[in-house]
Amino acid sequence: MTRIRPTARSFAVLTAAFALFAPALSVRSQSTSAPAVAMALSREEKSAAKDVDERDIREFTIELAAPAMEGRATGAPGGERAAAAIAAHLAKAGLKPGGDNGTFMQLVPFVARTVSPETTFEVGGTKLAFGKDYVLAPPLPAEVKRVEAEAVLAGYGVVSEELKRDDFAGLDVKGKVVLLIAGRPAGVDEKAWAKASGQMSVMTNVVSRGAAGIVVVGFSGGSRPFASIADYLSRRSVALAGAQGMSLPLPPIVLTGTEGARSIFAAAGMNFDEVSAKASAGEAVSKALGLTAKLVAAADRKEVKGSNVVAVLPGSDPVLAKQAVVITAHYDAYGMSVGGGVYAGAADNALGVAQLMAIAKAASRARPKRTMVFLAVCGEEHGLLGAKYWTEHPTWPIADIAANLNFDGIGTEIYGPVERIVGFGGEFSSLGPQLEAVATAFGARVIADPMPEEKAFLRSDHYEFVKKGVPALMLLGAPGGDEQQWIARAKKWLETDYHQVTDVVRDDWNWRGAKTTASIALVVALRVANAADVPVWNADSKWQRAAPTSDGRPAPGA
Repeated sequence: MTRIRPTARSFAVLTAAFALFAPALSVRSQSTSAPAVAMALSREEKSAAKDVDERDIREFTIELAAPAMEGRATGAPGGERAAAAIAAHLAKAGLKPGGDNGTFMQLVPFVARTVSPETTFEVGGTKLAFGKDYVLAPPLPAEVKRVEAEAVLAGYGVVSEELKRDDFAGLDVKGKVVLLIAGRPAGVDEKAWAKASGQMSVMTNVVSRGAAGIVVVGFSGGSRPFASIADYLSRRSVALAGAQGMSLPLPPIVLTGTEGARSIFAAAGMNFDEVSAKASAGEAVSKALGLTAKLVAAADRKEVKGSNVVAVLPGSDPVLAKQAVVITAHYDAYGMSVGGGVYAGAADNALGVAQLMAIAKAASRARPKRTMVFLAVCGEEHGLLGAKYWTEHPTWPIADIAANLNFDGIGTEIYGPVERIVGFGGEFSSLGPQLEAVATAFGARVIADPMPEEKAFLRSDHYEFVKKGVPALMLLGAPGGDEQQWIARAKKWLETDYHQVTDVVRDDWNWRGAKTTASIALVVALRVANAADVPVWNADSKWQRAAPTSDGRPAPGA
């Protein structure tokens, strides 16, 4: 599950770095406002759910998370090896190819960048170590950028009449390397500060004054140490080939942790902790440092191709088969670490892909009326790129997609037998009541997303379908019992294993929970596939679109 948006091409580059460390999931028990009317499972639905093979989910997950897959990096040999394995399993299940030229693959062009060894940074003759003391903020430069200029400190970089503050007062930053302190002063009005200190506002303040480079000192990600930030931002980055760049060019931007900041200020005969404390107390700290900063920001660029895997289960109804229910899951992870470790991505998201493949195998015996499309996408960890490409170049007409169900999570369904289901986005469309009815029939309870400010609904592949007007859900299973126990386990996992080489298959995983989650999703998909009418957005939904008609034809204006 991705929480980084490095594809943002605006002054909000630091927002992308902060987004790395937003919690992936925050869940507390909360019933939906309207209780569902449970409809007992039909004989066909029971049979289909029984066909979801727990052993298949386990074996597929282990296969995808194996060292041989080399972390399934997008546009890398391991990623393509995983795509081929997924396609082979779907073909064996009897599904038809739905990709390019009669194959299971839709090729996606990417540009991959890694920080070049040419990259260096020093201030006043003090050299800092890349990945330890500093990193480059995204996006990585398209060409080598070299800066040698005087270093100046511009406080927090904030200008605000409301706050009666101008951190650039009396300071000439044109052609200079501008240092900015991360954080905020104590006692300041929070709303006014949030307005004045937004990344776009601060970057505009600096760039409009002609800065040659920017260094954010003492950068942190909340509770995350700078080492975690450096780990993420030192990794290979991927973007869609031909993606539109920034509307305005930015100077190179460096992020340093506390130790890197201390080294810089020590070179100027200053104590960073003291300066930071003065800034926090509201004192003016902006000044020229009397040092020269030297920065070389460089990245190695390579054009690569990744693959979306597309498999089709044709519908049995000659009319309704023109429409499709799309099941999605991303198979990519982060590849290999600098130290040679493997980002196995077992919970995020080998498990989700394994559930997708088990559903495909079971659905192939169920003969749904509408077509079902199974889409395992690449590039999710770099900003939903595979899903974005597919929805922009669909191999099934977008207007004829009835709904999308997505698997992407942190493995909470393997904590134990699943008794709770989170359906992100269920409150926005008729898929929500559909999910609740099915979950109830399975003896599970739907719990709502309790923290909409974290925008979990916007942060996985289904959202690319939502933007095209397709009703969608992202599904997550959770155990019963004391919810605080599994929430604590999930939070600990986020701190220690999320997007790390330690996200591996564990001996204590409860595969029955994964089967239950997949079975619920399958029955929801079958009900959508067999119903006379397609799911619709709620009347007040901003994603409203003209729904396709029940005879398989798109409605006027769709």
